[in-house]
Amino acid sequence: MSLSLDSAENDGGPSEHDFLGSDLEILAGGASNDTITGNQLAQTLNGNGGDDVLDGGLGSDIMFGGAGVDTVDYRRRVAPVTVSVDGVSSDGEAGENDWVPPENEIVIGGSGDDTLSGPDGSNIFDGYFGKDTLLGGAGDDVLDGGPGPDTLSGGEGIDLVTYEDRTQPVVVMIDALANDGEAGERDLVKADVEDMRGGSGADRLTGSGAANTLDGGAGGDTLAGGGGADLLLGGAGPDVLAGGGALDTVSYADRGFAVSATIDNTANDGSFGEGDNVKGDVEVLRGGTANDVLAGSGDAERLYGGPGDDVLAGNGGADLLVGEEGADELIGGAGADTASYAERPTNVVVTIDDVANDGRPSVTGERDNVRVDVEKVVGGVGNDQLSGSAAGNTLSGGPGDDQLDGLAGYDRIDGGDGFDSCVGEVRTNCP
Repeated sequence: MSLSLDSAENDGGPSEHDFLGSDLEILAGGASNDTITGNQLAQTLNGNGGDDVLDGGLGSDIMFGGAGVDTVDYRRRVAPVTVSVDGVSSDGEAGENDWVPPENEIVIGGSGDDTLSGPDGSNIFDGYFGKDTLLGGAGDDVLDGGPGPDTLSGGEGIDLVTYEDRTQPVVVMIDALANDGEAGERDLVKADVEDMRGGSGADRLTGSGAANTLDGGAGGDTLAGGGGADLLLGGAGPDVLAGGGALDTVSYADRGFAVSATIDNTANDGSFGEGDNVKGDVEVLRGGTANDVLAGSGDAERLYGGPGDDVLAGNGGADLLVGEEGADELIGGAGADTASYAERPTNVVVTIDDVANDGRPSVTGERDNVRVDVEKVVGGVGNDQLSGSAAGNTLSGGPGDDQLDGLAGYDRIDGGDGFDSCVGEVRTNCP
């Protein structure tokens, strides 16, 4: 429903053509997604249910969003506005004294140099045009400065700066310097921002010493994680994905088609012909829902296949292989490698024997294949059956009443919780 004090017969539901007098003081929406617009006088706008858009116009307005994800909209303004989602009558242009309570989640500025802030809760602030200052406050906030040299400060919480609407390349570094955005834009992304999202251009996103999530979006992007434990999402296009320090992850978890990725500094990763380059300072790879091929390097990595029939190859180093659902092949390579079913809520049966008979038992079976160059197996929370190979193995049952048999070799057995059956040379947490 649309309600507007504009002296036109355009109010109410679709094709209703109601007329609202300009002297009304209270406008209230319904349970659906409403757009409510005031005039130059003081009004009270109440969105009630739904995801509503409230534009009070000039005058000292009270804007109740109600239930849903509601927006307070100042895009018609040319003069600067200051809005704090704090329930104090101090918002709008100088002396306007609008009241924007915390039940409003989204604030959009105008074309002036605006200041938008939210001391509590999780908000979305869109500066629109102008030289804006966006201050996130205590929640998990989303900040979009729009065109112009903006200052973007996340505050507490896990905050995101987004350029997802941009078609031109952006360069953004979480370094508290006014060198971010499109060429010559000079945004300033403060160090209390954790996450960034690029647009459809060839973007360059660089993290800080904290844990960052960098989402390149479409385009051939370069993502550099910095010093923290970072999550890198290249999106469509030939991306360069560099982790930096700490335990960094490249994720294709949202992909519904097959990907192939190797931590080898070569531009041959992603979907067919995509040409991503997963750099050697990445430690974790996550596949999508299709049949993926993930491979490590000579270092210790963690490979997660996701749903689908995946091939995980650790290569060198002490690797962690987690096939997840599907008929997966788990290849350890050199180093002390682990096939883990620790996240499984039901029973698993695993034998290190190069036979596709591992994972969840059923009429057809999951049919994982844990290869003989895997040295360690970790069970889940069910009553698992884990068997080793001719080499020395480490079997960890976890919770549940497990049956653990190292077979030949010098084996280390950890029954974990529950009443376990243990066969091996070194036994821990066994009867």
